[in-house]
Amino acid sequence: MALSVLLRILSFFRRTEPNLEEFIRRQDIIYVGGGNTANLLAVWRLHGLDRVLRKAYVEGTVLSGISAGAACWFESCLTDSFGGLEALNDGLGILPGSFCPHFNTEPGRPRSFLQTLQSGTLPPGVALDDGAAVRYCNEVVDVVYRSVSNAGLYNQTAKGICAVEL
Repeated sequence: MALSVLLRILSFFRRTEPNLEEFIRRQDIIYVGGGNTANLLAVWRLHGLDRVLRKAYVEGTVLSGISAGAACWFESCLTDSFGGLEALNDGLGILPGSFCPHFNTEPGRPRSFLQTLQSGTLPPGVALDDGAAVRYCNEVVDVVYRSVSNAGLYNQTAKGICAVEL
């Protein structure tokens, strides 16, 4: 039996769905790609999608993403949305704490993430390497997946970092 996947893309610029909430409620999984986290959140809030996504999550829809599309689910993140690496403290807050993507591949991210935590600009959180994915269940890390052997997920506080082993 072949597995078929239906991919539906929601575009705010050519929106054909008359009811955004109904469209989201019909989806089992919401996947958000990368890009500019600050702009993504601003457009979502403008259209009320932030409220719709929270409601969908509570009702059991799986939320997923990569880079900005992963950072948006957290309370806070380290982002390059403003040019350099800076704190963004108005994520959706579905997942607690802060998030830093591209931890192993973008120079400056480990140092910048630690500095923002030490200054209190960001709350303690997690950093994720490229080549790794993390699954949360009830807002708690459940599984870390790796497509690259040394990629991982790290708990980060102002005192330092430690790898998450499951």
